[in-house]
Amino acid sequence: MDYSVDGRDLTATIIDLAVRGFIKIHDTEKKTLGLFKSHEFSLELVNDKAGSLKYHEKKLLEALFKPLAKGTIQKIKDIKKAEMHTAVTDIRSKLKTSLTKEHGMFEEAPLKAQVILWSLGIGAFALLFIVRPGWGWIVGLAAAGVSAVGFGLLMKRRSHAGVAEYEKIKGLKLYMDTAEKDRLKMMQSVDRPYAEPSKTVDLFEKLLPFAVALGVEKSWSKQFENIYREPPGWYSGNYAAFNTVYFASSLTSGISTFNSSFSASTSSSSSGSGGGGFSGGGGGGGGGGGW
Repeated sequence: MDYSVDGRDLTATIIDLAVRGFIKIHDTEKKTLGLFKSHEFSLELVNDKAGSLKYHEKKLLEALFKPLAKGTIQKIKDIKKAEMHTAVTDIRSKLKTSLTKEHGMFEEAPLKAQVILWSLGIGAFALLFIVRPGWGWIVGLAAAGVSAVGFGLLMKRRSHAGVAEYEKIKGLKLYMDTAEKDRLKMMQSVDRPYAEPSKTVDLFEKLLPFAVALGVEKSWSKQFENIYREPPGWYSGNYAAFNTVYFASSLTSGISTFNSSFSASTSSSSSGSGGGGFSGGGGGGGGGGGW
């Protein structure tokens, strides 16, 4: 969706691992001066059989839990940012390669063209700077260099498979972020003659990580407000007040906490060569934006 691996994506992965039985999320509510509420999160590894996990999932677990043994508990505020930075840098690199080479979501040819274009631009800049020094040349060549880099970024694009997947993700976000009555109307329209899926705990939990990654966890949780008879086994918190809306509110607080803890890892994930993220934001093979 956005060419980056950031705190929301890491949080969504943690929640997905919790739903799947690898992690338990402990949410402790604290009061300051008896008035101001805050949440302190910690993670417990309840399943250390990581052999079946994807590379980025296993790498994240290894960065979070020392040792990677059942029963290990890690407070979010005590995460070692240097180790997390190393892990997330590796995750970004592997995901980029996987999405490009294994899953075909990203075209390889523009990447090679970028390298050639940037190399020629840098070489020309260095050569002309030596041959014809002066502010006029420097400013002109700098502008040309910026243009070359800009065109290089725009050359990045998704493959046709990537565009199709991107459209599915946009549709999923719309589905989760649309009020129930409007979604039902869409689902039963002439163009989309489908029945509304039954509201179940399984459906809520299955799509919750996607809702978190896409920033629509509150609206998604609102539609399942009274679905739980008791809190899920992967969450420990305020049982008396628990419902999906309370959980989403608590979770939103947790996301900001996760972002703060992962800040050393995620601050450089945006566009550009310095971050190791999915740089660029150009159009896709079928006309979409960045993924």
